[in-house]
Amino acid sequence: MSKTSEKIRFIDYQLPNLLDGSYKVGLSHNFCIQESGKEVGSLSSSSSQSFVVSGPRFVVQPGKVKSVFPPKNGAGVYGNVLPQMLLDTLTLPWQRLPEDSESQPSGTLRYPWLALLVFDESEAPATSIVTASSLENATTESPFWPGIQLDASESGTETVLVIDVEYHTLMNVLPEYDDLPYLVHTRESISSDGDVSKFSAIVANRLPQASGKTVMHLVSLEGRFSEQESSFSFNSEGAKNGDLIRLVSLCHWSFSSISDNHNFQQLFKGLNMSPSTVQLPSLNNGNVDSFLLSGKVPLPHGFRTGDKSVSWYRGPLIPFQNQKQLSLPVTSGDSLLEFYSEVGMFDVSYAAAWELGRLLMLRNKRVSTAWYQWKQKNVQLAAKAEQDLASPHLQMNGGIESTDDQPPDLPDVVNNFFTDLTLLKHIPFYYLIPDENLLPIESIRFFQLDPFWLECLLDGAYSIGRIDGQAEESPSSAKAQGNFSGFLLRSSAVSDFPHLEVNGFNAEQASVTPAVVMENSLKPVRMEKLSPNVLLCLFDDIIAAVDIHQKAEVLHFGFDSNEKEPPVYSKKLRNGKAVSPIPCNKAGASNRVLDVSSLANSIGSVLEKKITASEFALQMIEGVENVRFNIKFQNGG
Repeated sequence: MSKTSEKIRFIDYQLPNLLDGSYKVGLSHNFCIQESGKEVGSLSSSSSQSFVVSGPRFVVQPGKVKSVFPPKNGAGVYGNVLPQMLLDTLTLPWQRLPEDSESQPSGTLRYPWLALLVFDESEAPATSIVTASSLENATTESPFWPGIQLDASESGTETVLVIDVEYHTLMNVLPEYDDLPYLVHTRESISSDGDVSKFSAIVANRLPQASGKTVMHLVSLEGRFSEQESSFSFNSEGAKNGDLIRLVSLCHWSFSSISDNHNFQQLFKGLNMSPSTVQLPSLNNGNVDSFLLSGKVPLPHGFRTGDKSVSWYRGPLIPFQNQKQLSLPVTSGDSLLEFYSEVGMFDVSYAAAWELGRLLMLRNKRVSTAWYQWKQKNVQLAAKAEQDLASPHLQMNGGIESTDDQPPDLPDVVNNFFTDLTLLKHIPFYYLIPDENLLPIESIRFFQLDPFWLECLLDGAYSIGRIDGQAEESPSSAKAQGNFSGFLLRSSAVSDFPHLEVNGFNAEQASVTPAVVMENSLKPVRMEKLSPNVLLCLFDDIIAAVDIHQKAEVLHFGFDSNEKEPPVYSKKLRNGKAVSPIPCNKAGASNRVLDVSSLANSIGSVLEKKITASEFALQMIEGVENVRFNIKFQNGG
């Protein structure tokens, strides 16, 4: 789930070999018949074959949508970004034409037939489901529709989602014809290991409202622009304010923009990090503080005799590298109880881990059965080996070992179970965080894993099926291996930014690496949402720094703005110069609709050249936001 370094290349367009539509291939043969060098006759024959090139026309299947930004049903500060959609189908935006002709204007720009429209919730058009056959006929009254001709491969019974947009609203939000080429391009992503992925990007021409819900529609503009005037066609000269214009919507989603204090940087930089590790704050009590600062919490403790008390408990997440030594295996959890006379309290941490291991093993019938059978087989083999040693003259097979005498491998289901336990899987959350104050709302806590807590957990699981109460040594695969560390994040950011990526750095890497992603950063061995707002991330090394950022797919077009109302937008280019103010369309800045072709010309003037769609994308793109956390664990305890 972690991000490796990658390069992204912007490409103007990816044209299909053939546009969608019906084609006919003809073949003819002409023969000339000659005698004595003179033509005396001729023969000819011909044949033809019709075929149809047909791509998505009325709907984009969810599997073809690589991502949308802002995310579906997401909430964040999106007032300065242009929404976008990334498609796995490279040629789709250019497979049909927006003009009411069979050719495009000559030049380096290519005009797509798809556009992303941005509607405020109050403007959101009504949607309805119709059949494809109902779209064949033009309508000359509201809702206006020019009519289409279905391809031979298209069924008239196919259902189509259409939106009916009020004329004045559509005129304000619809891209101008000359805007279209700059709003679509292709991106090529090349990872550090050489993997290449390509996708097409469709970008909107309007900024979302700063606060409130926004509705997005990917619409078809096929044949909707007049070739002569480059103007939008409604199939009627009589369309006016109040009339509805029908459009086909191939995909739609919505999101919400919220206040500035909810943006990525502020959310993460505002996280509670006091303390930064999993421990309760000091109470300024010498005897008690030593326990609290080590990550322990006081919890009710019921004894088998019925007596009740309060004992210390600490889970596997600790604020230092544990140097403690334990003697394992044991025959019961009581062997792992510790008593601290200075405070008159027991510590049940390791005893609880041991008992939990037993319970988790017993709860999983498939694992416990395979585990018991494996142990029984080993006991039988050990008994046979002793018998053979005591009575060599009774050995079978002439002293030759049978394959049945070989110790069996640990069953995969059992081996996987032990591996999962070392990664904190199957462990109830209250064993990890026994007190809510260890992980408050909007906080991040870093930890190291206590290998002895894990050893006790595994030894408890291993104890199932022990013969005559003997404490056998655990197999190597059932032991905690290596040093683990990580963090728990409890924040609305977990749900608001569902595609977070994380890179860790050990002390050596953190001392020489800037706060960017690098190829040899530590990769999480487990990164999982434990609840909608709690994220667990685990590394197989001791981390000294962590970078949290969004996926490269959320690279987006973005702007800077001032605090005026309406705001004035500006764009800083890669050469350090800026375009300000950003030109808006005839509706004015308050409508947040950009005059994209004029913006492209303004950027070209600053760069002193005429720019293409890919060059426009390169200048407009905003990098993913990244926040770095530097971690300092306590000295060993």
